[in-house]
Amino acid sequence: MENQIRPPILGFFQKTLDKLDRVVIPENIRAGFGDEKALFLVPWLDRSIGVFALDTFQALTLRFRGKPSQRFHADRRNLLRHVGTYACQANLDQQGRIIIPKPLKDWAYIEKEVTLLGAFDMCEIWATSKYREVMEKSKVEYDKALEKVLCEDIDLPGVSEHVSETGVPVKESGS
Repeated sequence: MENQIRPPILGFFQKTLDKLDRVVIPENIRAGFGDEKALFLVPWLDRSIGVFALDTFQALTLRFRGKPSQRFHADRRNLLRHVGTYACQANLDQQGRIIIPKPLKDWAYIEKEVTLLGAFDMCEIWATSKYREVMEKSKVEYDKALEKVLCEDIDLPGVSEHVSETGVPVKESGS
């Protein structure tokens, strides 16, 4: 789905897996994947499952593989084996459901109750109990992380000024 602008993937949803280990992906989240019916599930951080559109998944796999010179490092080999073992394609059915395969369910400690979170260009699927545990521990860190991100120097499209490394506002050329 090249060059199609998709809305951000946002929201918080609590769901229950059905007897076939399917979960409904809410419309708000599906909209962020555009017209794609094939999503990619990856073992993700903090024992969650990352859900990606093809283009984001492809970019992620390039990052996982790294530079050719990095592919032989033990940590990179282990990462590639781990992701390669668990990652899979999940196709949305007519009711907007995907199947969560048993290896990923086990990875994320999922039994029946799941929490789905929008994370801008991806979705996270959590065992609800694990999500609560991680969020409780991370409340203190949130302010620190937000402050750090907001203080980073980044160039945003449509912003006519940015701050140079010396802290002085600089006009973009052509402004």
